[in-house]
Amino acid sequence: MKTAKTTKKLFVTAIALVTTVAIWATLGARRTQAFQGSETLLPYIEQVGIAHGQTARLNALNANAGSEFIINWSFLDSQGRILAQSREPQLIPPGQMRSFDLNADEVNATMDRFGRVQVIAIIRTLGGPDTKDLHTSLEVFDNATGKTTVFVPPTFVGGVNP
Repeated sequence: MKTAKTTKKLFVTAIALVTTVAIWATLGARRTQAFQGSETLLPYIEQVGIAHGQTARLNALNANAGSEFIINWSFLDSQGRILAQSREPQLIPPGQMRSFDLNADEVNATMDRFGRVQVIAIIRTLGGPDTKDLHTSLEVFDNATGKTTVFVPPTFVGGVNP
């Protein structure tokens, strides 16, 4: 009788252990897949509309004192089609800023009846330091005067703005 209870307890413990290991392995595998590759998972993404005579400017500032960032940037239309993108990864040294423009007059996209196109601006970091020091913003300016008409304030790629 005592042997049967001990065997039953060992069997239940073994099943619980195998189940725990299987769940842990499955969740661990998913987590690993999410971080495979070199791109940070939390890209900077903003949306804005631009019309003829306007340019959308995507800005990235590296406020880290000692590390550089390597990024890829892109502008997409509202259907997810690429309007412009970095041809190669862009290096942003410590304390420096880079800007990337999309001129509505040069865009090969379908405009709405008002001559506007909705664009999505994206920056993805490629490996590198903690993205808390990568400050980004998006602006729209008038091509004729250079005057900023829309400004989306700086954000942190990591999604935390203290």
